[in-house]
Amino acid sequence: MKSFFKSKILVVLLLTIMPIGLVGCFKKNTIVNKSIDSIPAVNNNTNIAINHVELETQYQTKLHDILKLDPDHNNVSDIKQKILDLTVPTKFLDLHLKLVLALDSLEQGQAAANQNKVAKALAELEKLKTQYPWLN
Repeated sequence: MKSFFKSKILVVLLLTIMPIGLVGCFKKNTIVNKSIDSIPAVNNNTNIAINHVELETQYQTKLHDILKLDPDHNNVSDIKQKILDLTVPTKFLDLHLKLVLALDSLEQGQAAANQNKVAKALAELEKLKTQYPWLN
């Protein structure tokens, strides 16, 4: 009799807990579905191409303006952060990474008063300006 009573309690508990768990699962799915549905779909390939060109042009202009700042008279960390805040087109990912790494190296060299590290970082920046003349 006691085992029958225990099994009844177990069944009642399971029947109460299962619907609560299922409701939680369905609610999570609707949140995910809403966030996926809120992403705009782009069907026009021409718009995509224009957006890439526009993004590349904006990146070049903004990066050029940021690099006009002189690292000797401006905080290198601020310059690096401004570059990190940019939206980077795929075409310039390599450049972007190299710039950030060079500025980070420059920042570390200045903080440690390591002239060798500073010189290497400045040489890397000059090399990038040679590879990408629009940076000047």
